[in-house]
Order: sequence, then C-alpha cells, then structure tokens
Amino acid sequence: MTRLLKHLALFTSTLAVTVALLPLSAAPAVAAVARGTYENPLAPRIPGDGTVDSCADPTVLRGRGKYADTWYMYCTSDPLNDSETASDGPTPFHPVPMMSSKDLVNWTYVGDALEEKPSWAAEGASIWARDVVYSHETHRYYMTFVVTNTADSVSGEPGCTSDNAIGVATSRTPIGPWKSSDSPVVGPRRDQAGCSFFWTFDPDVLGNSIGTEGVF
Repeated sequence: MTRLLKHLALFTSTLAVTVALLPLSAAPAVAAVARGTYENPLAPRIPGDGTVDSCADPTVLRGRGKYADTWYMYCTSDPLNDSETASDGPTPFHPVPMMSSKDLVNWTYVGDALEEKPSWAAEGASIWARDVVYSHETHRYYMTFVVTNTADSVSGEPGCTSDNAIGVATSRTPIGPWKSSDSPVVGPRRDQAGCSFFWTFDPDVLGNSIGTEGVF
C-alpha cells in the first residue's frame, strides 16, 4: 500500500509539472463562428405574402431519397401570424403547418398536414405536439400527434374535453398527403372516475440501430 501511494504521489507531481510547463498555445482552439449566417427569430415565408410568426413545438426532419436535399419542419396547430387573428370572424388554426428549407435558415410554408382531423377526434379538438420519423422498412413517413379531445365513443365518458390521445398518420412524402389511423395508438388514460384523465401529450418515436424507426 505504501509503495502504491508513493507511485501515485510521483505521478501526480509529474502531471502537475507537465501541465504547468505546457505553452498557452496548446489549449484547444475554439472554432470561430461565422457571423451573418442567420438571425433569430427565423421567419418562414408564406408564398404570395407574409411570414409565419408562430410555430409552437417544432420538429425538424431531413427528407429521404429524392427529398434528401430538403429539410422539413412541422408545427403545432396555430394561426400563422397576427393578421389571421385580427378579423372579427373565427380564428383559423392551421392543423400542423409544414415548412421546407434547403439550408435550415430560409423556410417556406408549404401547407397544412392534417386538414381533416381523425374520425375519432371530438368536434373542436386541436392537433398538437406532433413528431415525424421515417421508416426504412416501409418507406413511409410517420407523424404522431396529440388530439386534445376525443369522441365519446373513444374515451367512454360523454361530455369530457380532457380525454386526449395520441394518433398517427402516414405518408409516402414528407409533405403528404397524410392518412390518419382509424383509432388512437395511445388512447385516453383514465385517472379517476368522471372526466378525470391523465395528460397524454408530446409523443416521440425512437428508432433502433438498423433504422426501422416509426414502424407501427
């Protein structure tokens, strides 16, 4: 034990001397960040006029195959900008706005993914917090999403508004058309009797090492 302590003491002393003698130039260099590459906040362009000023819970995916030179961003349902909330009429909530970009800086709005809600969504339900992955086995894109309020036939509790669930839609391209499942992949989860349900939000899909992510 004594011999071991002596060796450790000698090693520590040698290491300390070596570090002290190292020139300052030996410190790892910090890469310079190019200025002017982009500016926050990013403002996706709406073809024709305007910008997208609201993109809650964004998820970004690089396309596959012939779409591999483009990145795609998907947002929670929301108005695109303040001009859509300024009128006296009903506020438009775009069901999963989609954007595309070649460089992750300049984005363009390319439409809404889920213009038709799943058949099991209650009237007035929103589509939130989606995630998008690609399956190398099925050659399809899979979009998981939250339906904030499900039909009474799904939750089994009439009149509830907190019986949320997770659904999935598939497409052969990153911008659709998307086809929603006929039922939730994760249904409403009851907490207590009545309209007491756990929140079932924020889906995320993890793939395995051979790239079969998103296979349902």
